[in-house]
Amino acid sequence: MYKVIYMHFVSRCHSAEKHIRSGLTFLLLIFIFSSGMAEAADTVIKGLRPAPALTVYYVNQQPDAVGRISIRRGRGRQGDRLMIRMFDPDEKLALWQYVEPGRVFNAEVFGENEVEKVITSVTPQTRPGDLMLDMDLLFPCKGIYQIRVTAGESNSDVNIELPGDDYGISFQNGYFSSWKNQPDNLYMYIPPHAEELVIEHGKLEINGKEVKNKFSIPSSEHRKTWQVKLPSNTNRMLMYGFPVILCSSVRAAEEIKASVIESADGTVFCWKFQADIHNLLKELLQEKYIGKTEDLVADWSKVKDSLTGDPVLETTLLTPFDALMPAINPLLKSQNLDPQCHWSGAMDGWQDKINASSPENRWDRLRNIPRTSGGVTPADCSAGAEKLALAATFDFPGNPYFNKKELLFRAAASALRDLTAMGEDEVWRGTGHGNRVEDPYPGFMAFSLGQQTMPVFALVAPHMPDNIRKLWSNALRHIIDRAYPDGLVSCRNQSSHYLVAFQAFAIGSGEPRYAELAKHYARRFSEGTHPAGFQVEAMGPDAGYTGMSHWHMAVYYRMSGDKDFLETIRRSYFFFNHTVAPEPEGGVIGSNNFSHRTRHSFDAELWGGAKGILDDVLPEVGVWAKDKQTSDSARADIVRAIKAMPETMEKSRNKNIFRYSISPVRYEYFAHEPMPGILPALEKNNFIRNIANELVAVKRPGYYAAIYVGKPAPVAHYIRRKENFRDESKESKRQKYVAPFLGGGLSLLSSPDYGTLVVSSNRSPLYRNGLLAYDKGKRYWEDYFATSFKLDEKSGILSVSGRLEKVPVKYTRTYTFADDALYIKVELQAEKELELERFVEVIPLAQGKAKSGGFNMEQEKGQVKIRNNAGKGFDLILPADMPFASKKGAIESGTLRIDRLELELPEKFSRGQKVSFGYSIKPVDK
Repeated sequence: MYKVIYMHFVSRCHSAEKHIRSGLTFLLLIFIFSSGMAEAADTVIKGLRPAPALTVYYVNQQPDAVGRISIRRGRGRQGDRLMIRMFDPDEKLALWQYVEPGRVFNAEVFGENEVEKVITSVTPQTRPGDLMLDMDLLFPCKGIYQIRVTAGESNSDVNIELPGDDYGISFQNGYFSSWKNQPDNLYMYIPPHAEELVIEHGKLEINGKEVKNKFSIPSSEHRKTWQVKLPSNTNRMLMYGFPVILCSSVRAAEEIKASVIESADGTVFCWKFQADIHNLLKELLQEKYIGKTEDLVADWSKVKDSLTGDPVLETTLLTPFDALMPAINPLLKSQNLDPQCHWSGAMDGWQDKINASSPENRWDRLRNIPRTSGGVTPADCSAGAEKLALAATFDFPGNPYFNKKELLFRAAASALRDLTAMGEDEVWRGTGHGNRVEDPYPGFMAFSLGQQTMPVFALVAPHMPDNIRKLWSNALRHIIDRAYPDGLVSCRNQSSHYLVAFQAFAIGSGEPRYAELAKHYARRFSEGTHPAGFQVEAMGPDAGYTGMSHWHMAVYYRMSGDKDFLETIRRSYFFFNHTVAPEPEGGVIGSNNFSHRTRHSFDAELWGGAKGILDDVLPEVGVWAKDKQTSDSARADIVRAIKAMPETMEKSRNKNIFRYSISPVRYEYFAHEPMPGILPALEKNNFIRNIANELVAVKRPGYYAAIYVGKPAPVAHYIRRKENFRDESKESKRQKYVAPFLGGGLSLLSSPDYGTLVVSSNRSPLYRNGLLAYDKGKRYWEDYFATSFKLDEKSGILSVSGRLEKVPVKYTRTYTFADDALYIKVELQAEKELELERFVEVIPLAQGKAKSGGFNMEQEKGQVKIRNNAGKGFDLILPADMPFASKKGAIESGTLRIDRLELELPEKFSRGQKVSFGYSIKPVDK
């Protein structure tokens, strides 16, 4: 059912009386302000489809006019989250409303100027075609109004009634599509500084000529209006390069002017608040606020002796690849502090542009600026402003930057300058991959918001004067409101950035409503968790990318204190902790045959996950904190880092220190006493755990086994890279691509005394436990989608069945989890007569420096003995008549190399022929 979360409608130009609009089939009844009942509309725009964004620009010619907006659910399976806003002629927010299926929220939490008790009733209709929203739009003043709709699932039909006939329509950075009663001719204003128009997935007729793709716009065309025709069957066409607004008349186009503003100094803005920021920077970049650079730059040679209080803790600020403290001096020296400069406030990178020829020397280009991220900041300096703020707010002995508000004002200047380059569509220019720089896929915008735009706002805005904080908040609110309805994407690490972004905005703005919205998004994120506990990547688990999700999840918890969210983090660690096992001599080895995107195992999750952030909160995380550095080695690392600072960092221009900011949070939440925990592989009690029909984990007295039995991806699109592995001759030591190699083989087998014996990888079918068939020069393995399993926990028997890809062979793999050994039986049946080039069972074995205790193998007929230097290990008992060979691995991952045994299977089968074989793996403690 659909329910309203909040509604905000403020009449700014004239006094107004309460007005109720009623109807027979309204889903939503809302009290609004108006001076009278709406009269018949002059213009009705039907069948607008935001995908996901839509703006209608209305040129109002009369005071106290009333229009109407109604939104119906489209034909798609899922109802939309809707954000509806209207801006008045001064671009002040006049209407704000968010609607979401099946949700009731706390209507007592209101933001600035919000009207209380405006929500009346809803009806639980969510079928395709049902009315979701029906409300009046008040136009109390003459001028241009903007009616903005964002529909997260792109599954809504919008009708708008206007009291006049001059309007423009833009689908912003979403997909343009034709509407039911669009005029035959439309008009497009070409603003100053427009450089190009890009058309993707469609065509447009401009001034009588059909055009498509990309073309340059000469300056002679600036401030002109083009006549355009949008084909009536247009769907999912992207148009960008400047604000593309399709207008109903020449007059409307010339009034709206592409919603662009020209300032007195020639700078072009898309929003009036940007002109305010541009002027504010001239005041903000005065010495009384930002100080003198030479006074702020630290002499670290005089500081190093102070950094002895807790060297293990201090290494988190000085030694990682994204180290905080080494970045500060170069950042202070590289920022543009000239109040009159076009690039004032910019953080590094501007030096390469300022002397270039036009238009490369400017940031107000109405398009993406090459090599920038989140405004005017270079992509390799994305965390520069945040790092200045962190340095000023971290209180530890010897911090030469602590409590220097000059760094906070400098950080604010950089972040505010970025906002002057925000697009009319309320997103950052240049999001997307390759040439598709304006892509509405929500994951792209998430990167900048979570890593750059919002964290510095949370740190700095509460320390700013009220006028700066308010202007900054109002500017960022555009981005937040535009992004909030976005759906959770299939690579969930991208959506996890919004956890931090939304919470950071709530902190920086101080708005209670946005704190509640941030918490609600976290709840929505939790509800999107896979039943097994992981956040999907390409719709499956991934032991590498999940680290990025875990980092954002942990930081969100620390920022918000949202205890309800902890269970989401705990469940994910519970799942992935079952995919690794510790080595007796130290270190951890993990499997990743189930991983859908990266080559990493969970012992090397990207960004380090929640490790070092929630060590003292969750035992599932605290268990990873056992190998902390010693004080002596940490102190030595600090000395080396400080010695390298003055020259190395600046001469090499090591931009990694300007990017990201993932290590400092581990300083802020450093746990001296982690919560004790134990990895499942070392638990004392026996168990069989079926984790949501995805992973079966078994603990027996002498061994631990993990078998991935699921197939979470719904369609082959998410495992398409498997085709890269058909030709063995193209396999390389540094294999770039990965594919989930599932089908029920062992993911991991270990013992407490020996560590990991069997480990399966997603980097090649040669390095995972399972069947491998060679036919006509290509390799085939278990069909991802054909797997099924049965688990008898009482008897300790797991049976996995499936078939090979494109090879007519079915299989059943049966595990018997005895106390003294793991027994494996494989049954094959040919569905047709066939002859293969080669057919093997692969058993991947952990090797390399990761096995620091040694790896000694003895082979004889029917038996393989593997021991470490202490004599602990496993015996593999194979069929006496089965040929096998050991092969050295070509794939390495860090210190882990994976060798393998190949058991030779018959190559010829008659139709219906059955073949079975079995082997056992027995732990040996002497």
